[in-house]
Amino acid sequence: MSDLNAFRNETRDWLDGVKEVMKDLDIIMNKEIRYYLDRDMRIYDRIEPNYEAMEVSINTIDSVLLRITSVHNLMKNTPGDSLKSVPKDSSLSYSAMIKSSSKDIALAIKAYNKGLKKLKRGFRKDRKKLVFMVPYIQRG
Repeated sequence: MSDLNAFRNETRDWLDGVKEVMKDLDIIMNKEIRYYLDRDMRIYDRIEPNYEAMEVSINTIDSVLLRITSVHNLMKNTPGDSLKSVPKDSSLSYSAMIKSSSKDIALAIKAYNKGLKKLKRGFRKDRKKLVFMVPYIQRG
């Protein structure tokens, strides 16, 4: 149970940091996307889908974390339930649900990192660099 709490807290901290960075990146990207849409479709086609993939990944991680939290709260509030227990409204154990959700988070983080890498590469085509000053922007 403490591993689950640590995983949730670590992922939540990472996600909160990334959301802060994305607020600043949104301002930059809105201008850049409009600029490249008007002036260079080749670069626009490289940066826009990758930025979108990053946003989708963040939203996915956020909703999966909410799902893990609700499963955890359900398990805590039901007397006698453990990770191996199967809730009445499901065919999966709490453990299986959490494991599946953890895999979803890992896939979303991987998609986020891939989008970030390709976004940086897209800007390099115009001899620009995207630099982040926050150490937890990328997570493996």
